[in-house]
Amino acid sequence: MADYERSLVAAYDMSTIDPPNLAPFRAGQYDGTGVNIVAADVVDGIAGGQCLHLGGDDEHVNIGDVVELNAVSAFTIAFWMSQDVLDQLDTIFRKYLDGNNNICILTVDTDGTLRIEIENGGIARGIFDYSTVISANSWHHVAIVFDGIQTGNANRLVVCVDGNPVTLAFGGTIPAVTSDLSGQDATIGRATASFDGKLDGFRIYQQPLSQTQIMDLMVAQRQGRK
Repeated sequence: MADYERSLVAAYDMSTIDPPNLAPFRAGQYDGTGVNIVAADVVDGIAGGQCLHLGGDDEHVNIGDVVELNAVSAFTIAFWMSQDVLDQLDTIFRKYLDGNNNICILTVDTDGTLRIEIENGGIARGIFDYSTVISANSWHHVAIVFDGIQTGNANRLVVCVDGNPVTLAFGGTIPAVTSDLSGQDATIGRATASFDGKLDGFRIYQQPLSQTQIMDLMVAQRQGRK
């Protein structure tokens, strides 16, 4: 086992789907409760396995109050995505108290960006024009790395697409710790403005993964080893 796997909080390889529910890759993690998900939403994924195809609207998976994201100084959220159409208002992940206290990953229709919000009392986000590195109907690996111990926005929030860091534009100051989101359930997708496309290999870690570790994870998942 790679050292970083010891910090794994939740892993969904999407091969353990029993609509409407999504079981974790390993026992003892956060079970996912599907909402408006049916058998037809389970389709072919990466490495010959299955994945979840969300059709927008209100299809999503509630994975509960992931406490390892509440008032913490580090995490990594990594996943494979294949979006049906780019530049849509689509929510990939959400743990939300209010407009100033949340962790959100979404694509935005108005400016064609992928946006990561890690907000603790005010605006704090990183964005990039994802159409420059991501194509519609094509699998891409995305890793969101938060390391609040570092200084400066560019060191506290790093995004890698297919193993390569992208340049972010920032709004506000990325905080040293996430907001205390205790009692707020995390969702893959969202009740409104959910993701339109396929998601696979969704993982949450308690530590900031390095680029080398992200590459190792991405290759292992492509080969069906994780």
